[in-house]
Amino acid sequence: MDLGSVQSEPEAAPEWATVPPVLTAPTCHATGCTERPLVQWQRRLTPMELAAEQAIEQARRDQAFADRDIELPPPGFGPMPGPQDYVHAVLACGPHAIDMDAAARVHQATCTGPDSANLPLCDCDPEPLPAPAPQAEQKLPAHWAAAVAGGAG
Repeated sequence: MDLGSVQSEPEAAPEWATVPPVLTAPTCHATGCTERPLVQWQRRLTPMELAAEQAIEQARRDQAFADRDIELPPPGFGPMPGPQDYVHAVLACGPHAIDMDAAARVHQATCTGPDSANLPLCDCDPEPLPAPAPQAEQKLPAHWAAAVAGGAG
């Protein structure tokens, strides 16, 4: 029997074996720009984005509550995250980048950056930078301080 001459129809792949789509690299957020990003800054979420994030968080909490061990106390979640707890990453290529000082700050949800009309700035008033953490003065051990002051070596 010649098995080489038998042609059979290929079997369809099972549903679990299908390959997910290939992820593409992120691009600049400027309208119509497809360049790869070089810089990133953050902005607050719009009301619609915030509602979507809070719905995801609520679904996570609901699932955790449904999956809980009923012989143990119910899980505690704390308050629902608010607008101050979320930021959205904004990406831009070199020509569409805002300046470095502005990129270090969190921008308003309504910020239109990167917008060529406003570059290298944006059209919002970003949040102020957080105050630097106080640094406690640290003293060298006495045997180190003497060596540094005397230039021993």
